[in-house]
Amino acid sequence: MSQATISPVTVDLAPLQEYLPTVASRGRTMLLPALHHAQSLYGWLPEAVQREISFALRVPLADVHGVIEFYTMFYSEPTAKRVIRVCEDPACSLAGGHQLMAALAAQLSLQPGETASDGSVTYEHVPCLGMCELAPCALNGERPAGQLTPADIPAFLAGEHPEPVAQPYGQPRWLLKRVGVVDPASLADYQAHGGYEALPRALGMTADALIAEVEGFGILGRGGAMFPLGRKWRFTRAVEAPADTKHIVVNADESEP
Repeated sequence: MSQATISPVTVDLAPLQEYLPTVASRGRTMLLPALHHAQSLYGWLPEAVQREISFALRVPLADVHGVIEFYTMFYSEPTAKRVIRVCEDPACSLAGGHQLMAALAAQLSLQPGETASDGSVTYEHVPCLGMCELAPCALNGERPAGQLTPADIPAFLAGEHPEPVAQPYGQPRWLLKRVGVVDPASLADYQAHGGYEALPRALGMTADALIAEVEGFGILGRGGAMFPLGRKWRFTRAVEAPADTKHIVVNADESEP
């Protein structure tokens, strides 16, 4: 099957122009949602669409371009009606991803980055799809599939392969046991359900004893490095400083303890 050249088409901006006023007041924070919405409307993000989003959200057009170029699932050029994406990252590769990719390429008669001559499907190899526990995985349009083998390809392409079911691990109610019970906007309600119970004991401990307790529990930071929290505090305490007061900057947006 030969590769198609998809000609750009005239874009009807009316649906996007109807949507953008509903999110414009939130500015840059709605850039990703707006791009996702636009791509769901058009299948890609033409220059005219990018300009509409830039103007409505008051985000520089260069920033809009940058976001589109950064995320591999945003397209600044037309794609087929359906995109087949197969993860090529290490977890999937080690679980048989290369065999899956070869079988898909043969089934579709396409190489990565090619589009069918009738414009029906584009085939891509992509970075991690966030389903490492289900490797090897792939997307048929927006439909995910995991633990795929070459024998699964017909069902996968037909949209009949079962979608993955999320399986929680560990103790999901350890950190979330108050969700749905406590009013998140009420500090008093939080305290009434056990919030800050450990605080008086912590305030009565020496700094070294508190750090040792944190180290003993093996608590890790929630950022990408997963750095041990107790060690981080101990390093900070050991730093020579002109005053007795030292500061720890907390990355609160990633739930850093």
